[in-house]
Amino acid sequence: MCLLSKNAIKNPDTAEAQVEAWAWRQLDGLLHTGNYEGVAAFEANGFTVVDPWVREDAQFAEYWPDHQGDYAVDDPWEHYGERVMTEYVRQLARLRGIDVPGRCRKLSDVRAGETIEYTGNSWSFGGSYDVVRESDTYADSARPAWAGDAPVIVEFTNDDTPMFFKIADLKESEWALADGPIAAEAAPEPALEEEECEQPIVSEHPFPACYHGPDGLTTDNVGYAQGILSDGVPFEAEEWLLDDEVWATVILPAGILPERCTSAGGPASQSREEVAYSRRGSNLTLGMAILGEVTDFDDIVWLVEYMERMGLVEFFGRERNASVRMLADVEGNVLLAADICFGTGYEEAELRVEMREFPCRKSSRVRVGCSVLQFADYANDKSKD
Repeated sequence: MCLLSKNAIKNPDTAEAQVEAWAWRQLDGLLHTGNYEGVAAFEANGFTVVDPWVREDAQFAEYWPDHQGDYAVDDPWEHYGERVMTEYVRQLARLRGIDVPGRCRKLSDVRAGETIEYTGNSWSFGGSYDVVRESDTYADSARPAWAGDAPVIVEFTNDDTPMFFKIADLKESEWALADGPIAAEAAPEPALEEEECEQPIVSEHPFPACYHGPDGLTTDNVGYAQGILSDGVPFEAEEWLLDDEVWATVILPAGILPERCTSAGGPASQSREEVAYSRRGSNLTLGMAILGEVTDFDDIVWLVEYMERMGLVEFFGRERNASVRMLADVEGNVLLAADICFGTGYEEAELRVEMREFPCRKSSRVRVGCSVLQFADYANDKSKD
């Protein structure tokens, strides 16, 4: 496996699979957008490598990256070299806000003088172990002829009898490189000087004016969240149910779209006939003016990757899905509303923000009230200003 620090990825058993998924995802996005911004890459034999699980001369040979096809690389650490792959993984992790203090290597590459940590649950022992050479575990006079330089760890039984385990015999998925010795007591956080105090985030984008009232609200509306992303963009998000499926709606300012996106200029026209209150399962969008659907595939891909990059949503496999509309709120702000299906449970994806219940949640569906229709009329007028 790829020995990332255990603090870098929640489950070290899936570390290599996580890195491979990140690599596949960024090459797939690059094949659709052609945008190298925010992409981890390195040069190999005159080619730019974005996905090391694909051969360097075939990075752009197919429209979809294929990790099982003719161009696949079974072991990138062997094919491209450990040093190159270590830096590549660090790049990938840093782009996702993850610090990787440990080296990315195979367990078989661990040498004497390093420390490894047991992270599994099938061993009777645990903790950190210093790696030593097999021959160094014997005094010179008692060293047998067969003792070589193989790296080993030492564990002691209850009666202090030493047991020696070769690194080559350990189960790779259950071990990780240790980050270093653990301090006996954490040092207190230094007091912030006045000039070091954190400053409030000032957003350059309008906050979505979403609907949180009771009209149309049912038990299918699970909850909602409001916040500001790390880049200063405000958002609202909601989880809701449709038959047996869990859905989410994420609402963002349309101004976040890069100028190169087809939809960046907003809808070409906003005729009064096209304006109506919008719902599609989401209570937040009630009363907003429907300006149209975002149909450009590259724009949708960019938005989905942006939400992943910002930590709003996490997909658990390679497949992504989103249906995106352009709406106008009561303030006339043009918004993007991305509807995402999580599946019958949360097996495909989940929101990474904590939900809270709507204050006026009801037990059954109700008729849309006058307040919502007035809300929609106001959005209609504002979108024509």
